Amino acid sequence: MAPTPQSKLQTIQVIYCSVLLLLWIIVCPIAFYYCYEIWQFRHEIFWKRRYPKLTIAAVLSVIYWVGIGRPIGDLSDIFPSIHKKIPIPISNSPLSQLCLVVMYIRVWFLFYDYNNGLQLISKQWETALLSPTDSSLPLTNTAITQPKSYWTLSKKWEYLRYRTVIK
Repeated sequence: MAPTPQSKLQTIQVIYCSVLLLLWIIVCPIAFYYCYEIWQFRHEIFWKRRYPKLTIAAVLSVIYWVGIGRPIGDLSDIFPSIHKKIPIPISNSPLSQLCLVVMYIRVWFLFYDYNNGLQLISKQWETALLSPTDSSLPLTNTAITQPKSYWTLSKKWEYLRYRTVIK
């Protein structure tokens, strides 16, 4: 006996609702707990360097999209009888891309800080190794008179400030 399309749809509905319920009961409280913990330790140097506010924003945007936004958009596909009650196309809204934008901004900040640290250490070593107190080096050394300009040291955050438009 072959399954009918109606029984296939009911199976999909049960699986979808079960996964969504597990998300709401298990994953969301755990995510909220860890967001709370990150918020409590946000002033410690370990967490401060990892942008706790952006981390929490990324987690909350994913939770919103996976737990609320996407299921509302999927209602008409999973439950065909609700199609006329919710005409709003949630899946095409700009909120669907909010998760990616927040994560990209966080990755950019982490990358920028990493490069800034590398270039700062390189600059400090260069200055320490080629200092004018060394009698074997002439004072006209170009590394001392015209120091190498690193992009993260000379224009800190300028790239983001002028190239991002948030309205």
